[in-house]
Amino acid sequence: MNNTINWLIVWIGIAVCAAIIEGLTVTIVSCWFAVGAVFAVGAYLLGAPPLWQFIVFVIVSGLSLAIARPIIKKHNRASVQPTNADALIGQQAVVIEEISNLDEKGCVRIKGLEWSARSEDGRIIPKDSVVTIVKIEGVKLIVSQ
Repeated sequence: MNNTINWLIVWIGIAVCAAIIEGLTVTIVSCWFAVGAVFAVGAYLLGAPPLWQFIVFVIVSGLSLAIARPIIKKHNRASVQPTNADALIGQQAVVIEEISNLDEKGCVRIKGLEWSARSEDGRIIPKDSVVTIVKIEGVKLIVSQ
């Protein structure tokens, strides 16, 4: 029985496994190794010894990572889409239920709609006060007096 390693099978196996892992994940984690393994297959086919195949694999994988990752991250940023609710920021509202962050209660009315509200600085804001909407967190308006 021949005890030598068939490096062609090793590099193809690495390329296939890296591609499968990449396909199963939502982030880019292993495609660099698939590219490096493909180049290592090329080195094998050109007759390079295993050490040089490995060096090609490491260098190409590293270069793939160094070159492609910043480009992919730049184009893959999740952009925040403004909503109609964002137009409420800076507007004034009337407190229709006392706002108390500690008691997790409070409600304001703006443009005929009622919203849950919390105080920006943690102060209790009495009913019938006029407040300014500072930001929106989930379905709650964060307000200041």
